[in-house]
Amino acid sequence: MPGRWQAPEEFRRKDTEILETTAGIGHSGFADFGFRSAPVVRILVRRSGGEGEYQLRSTRQVFVDSTGHEVVFSAFPAVPGAPADSKISKPQGPSGQ
Repeated sequence: MPGRWQAPEEFRRKDTEILETTAGIGHSGFADFGFRSAPVVRILVRRSGGEGEYQLRSTRQVFVDSTGHEVVFSAFPAVPGAPADSKISKPQGPSGQ
């Protein structure tokens, strides 16, 4: 039916199963520095990979807008990594090697 919402193409692949779609208003987390909200569709997806009886599976939720673009509500600042010389080195063997 024309005009109906469809999940983005990346979620309509053979290795991806859409478990649930829910329309509503999404919002940022309580610990975020600026409150954001928007109308979204929450998609719960499961991806499978590998062969055999025990395939690797991952499940996640994604929020998308009416055009199918992902909406990210919480923006936490990036934490820089520690300089290499300040990292703790691995313990050495009994001979100090």
